[in-house]
Amino acid sequence: MTTELDKRIKWQCRRGLWELDAILIPFSENHLLYLSEDQKLNLLELLKNEDIDLMDWIVTGVKSPDIFSGMITLILDKHLESI
Repeated sequence: MTTELDKRIKWQCRRGLWELDAILIPFSENHLLYLSEDQKLNLLELLKNEDIDLMDWIVTGVKSPDIFSGMITLILDKHLESI
């Protein structure tokens, strides 16, 4: 069952930047169901950041704020499993 929180996250994962979309959209489609409520809220907070920051943290490997490091690691681990 898709909740309102799930819908918000899926919408926010659509960034319009190919590099982010290629990672975030499949993550939300394939793994959102398995996240806890706290993880989903953390993901939503992560997605509130600017695209340039998300690009730095997720794509180029710039160190993210500690609050997001676990979620970014999870996103990247799942992405690497899929390729």
